[in-house]
Amino acid sequence: MKNTPQKKSKSNTQFVIASAGKTDSTAKSVALHANLAASNSMEAITAHYKELIANGLVAEKVALVVTDMLPAYESVISNLFVNALHQFCIFHLVQQVNKALKKTLQAHRTAN
Repeated sequence: MKNTPQKKSKSNTQFVIASAGKTDSTAKSVALHANLAASNSMEAITAHYKELIANGLVAEKVALVVTDMLPAYESVISNLFVNALHQFCIFHLVQQVNKALKKTLQAHRTAN
């Protein structure tokens, strides 16, 4: 492998590339990005995604955005990434289901 100089990033944004292998001679890969927005506000999330776009992310090519269930993401994603599906993170979804089950179980135990 050829040793090439690395460009210094302007921000501390971190990316992970996960390869999905090869199917029918078509290589598939997915770029995952950890959101490092300043806060959970719609303004901060919008500014963060706009910075990614300004640094070369092609918004139209984003196919999927996985987030926690913060309501602010829905409108930001639909406005900036028009071709992307929005999916909730399975960890956060299961966490909410567990909280609801625990609350229901506690109410059932107290009633009996």
